[in-house]
Amino acid sequence: MTEDHTERLKYHVPLLFFEPASDNASIPINILTDIKNRSIDRMIYLLNQQKAYNSRVRNSSLPAISCLPPEILSQIFLDAVTEEASLKPSFSVQTVVPLRLSHVCYTWRMLALSLSEIWASVHCRVRKGKVTAQAAFLEEWLSRSNGRLLSIRVSFEDEALWKDSQSDVMAKAIIPHSRRWKHLDLVVPKPWFPILKHAEGKVENLESLSLRALPGIVYSSQPMVFCEAPRLRKILVKSLGLILPWTYITSVSFYGLMTSQIFEFLKFWPHLISAKFFDLREEDFVSTESISHATLERFSLCFPGDFSFAVDEVLDNLILPKLRYLTLMLPKHHPSPSDVIQNLILRSACPIKSIEVGGPVLSEEDTTDLLQLSKDLVHINNHLHPFVLLNGEDD
Repeated sequence: MTEDHTERLKYHVPLLFFEPASDNASIPINILTDIKNRSIDRMIYLLNQQKAYNSRVRNSSLPAISCLPPEILSQIFLDAVTEEASLKPSFSVQTVVPLRLSHVCYTWRMLALSLSEIWASVHCRVRKGKVTAQAAFLEEWLSRSNGRLLSIRVSFEDEALWKDSQSDVMAKAIIPHSRRWKHLDLVVPKPWFPILKHAEGKVENLESLSLRALPGIVYSSQPMVFCEAPRLRKILVKSLGLILPWTYITSVSFYGLMTSQIFEFLKFWPHLISAKFFDLREEDFVSTESISHATLERFSLCFPGDFSFAVDEVLDNLILPKLRYLTLMLPKHHPSPSDVIQNLILRSACPIKSIEVGGPVLSEEDTTDLLQLSKDLVHINNHLHPFVLLNGEDD
């Protein structure tokens, strides 16, 4: 019976319990009951054997990750999100890892929804025709962060279509969370500013801010939303005027300033470590006042190709005793800045480590003179591309 029963169980053939033949009616009832119980016990044993066999087959066909305990799987989820966030930022890539993890299976979804950390960072790429649905989606995403500090980035797939748009639903989606903003990176259509004003005095956790105007739009007003941000240290502003907390800013990137404003900002921000100025606008300006900045380590200037202003009119009026990294993107027709750079290094007595120059060609003699000037100088690059300068990260 054993062999026959086992074979039939493997193929899910129904098996009836043992029933004594009718001609055994003379057998006492207690003996019949014992016989039936032994048959049942045997059946239970065989069913347990079949259950164990089925489990072995199932487990052998599943990926190993499906057998991991929730604690280890949670750490894998967190590492995956961290890895995505650590990649070089791209305007065309939005955050997808948390969403994909929650769509694998029920178990993964429940685990992903329970991890508020993976929902605390998001890059949303907005399309004009889907903005209402995307705003609702962003609200749901942020609600899953469960009170954690947030890193929010909003950009547009179709920027040209937003020039005359009156939609502000995306701004309304993030405003209720302003006290939890830690890193904020926005491309800002004009209708968003009245909404952003509701965050004034409510950005006490903001550490980094990046605001860019839509191409072709000039904003004349200077919003005061971020003037009371005690933790704000890093800012990037393009084509916008803002009133900011000057004292503790350590890293700035500005686009479209007048050359004279460089000196103003160096005065206003005494704790700057990194300063980058892109697409500087030309003006009839000659500074007669030298500016000394005691903490600046990284200094970058990017001049447009048609710029006729000489870089020495900026560098000759600076004293930067902590300068370690100097980057200049100049028009090709600009004279070699070698002498200007040497004078800056000598005047500042700085521990210069790296010099990068795009545009004019540095001769071998220029390079040799620079290398002999400082024992700390280990890197000179004369093939700088604007893209590298625009996307370079501070150490």
